[in-house]
Amino acid sequence: YIDTEFLEDFDDGTKIKGGYTLGNNVITKGSGIGAKLGLIYRPIHELRLGVAYHTPVVYSLTESYDAYLDDDMGAYIADPDYEKGVTSSARFSNYYDLRTPSKWVFSAASVLGSNFILSADYELTDYRNMKLKVPAGASNQSFYDYDNQYISEDFKVTSTLRLGAEYRFNQQLSARLGYAWMQNPFNSDFVSDGNPGVSGSNTIFRIEGDSNYYTAGLGYRFTKEFYVDLAMVYQTQKDDLYPFPNVYNDAGNLSIDAAPFELKNNSVRGIITLGYKF
Repeated sequence: YIDTEFLEDFDDGTKIKGGYTLGNNVITKGSGIGAKLGLIYRPIHELRLGVAYHTPVVYSLTESYDAYLDDDMGAYIADPDYEKGVTSSARFSNYYDLRTPSKWVFSAASVLGSNFILSADYELTDYRNMKLKVPAGASNQSFYDYDNQYISEDFKVTSTLRLGAEYRFNQQLSARLGYAWMQNPFNSDFVSDGNPGVSGSNTIFRIEGDSNYYTAGLGYRFTKEFYVDLAMVYQTQKDDLYPFPNVYNDAGNLSIDAAPFELKNNSVRGIITLGYKF
């Protein structure tokens, strides 16, 4: 469910003279099917190697759109037939199939002694093989051909790296450290062209950058069944924000440069988990 609104008021320097509200509601429902296959190999007692393949998930989806415009611009429109406070709206539904990216996961874990564990995961996700389709049996099977062409051109194969370590001080207390790097899925040409896609009443165009996660945690086991975990996550990310897409002339040359500005996202989250193992 997505609900966005853009509001704008106009004034003459002393009071508000009118304005409007542009809103969009999108509700998506559906179901999908996919599979995860994997193998684990232990060449020696202290080392475990793994590989897994996540198939694309094929979804059958229904989206309902509701767009509306509430305006009160009578003070600025010199038209005797203008009716203040009019609400204009449109509503329609769309049915389509979506195939998500496939993924390969390579992992390794080592147990050193009885107290120390090291682990590493490396993922490859091919966003280029995402696909949109009209439902089987429907007319105009080529409806999403252009969208699928843009997907294959604007997206890329991305990497995700996760590293972790855990040390157990005794039977009750353990500590964990971790790091993760998630690469953004956009092709470099797509980013440099400054043509991010956007819809609805959003007034900013955003291209997300790579994400870095730094984690730390403590775990304490009161009994064999009852335990508590405390975790902290520090995330950093740099995004490009555009006031509008770049504008190109008929010859394909840049005529208006959107000149994106940089947004730095830093956040800290804490999680406390109380568990009971049956």
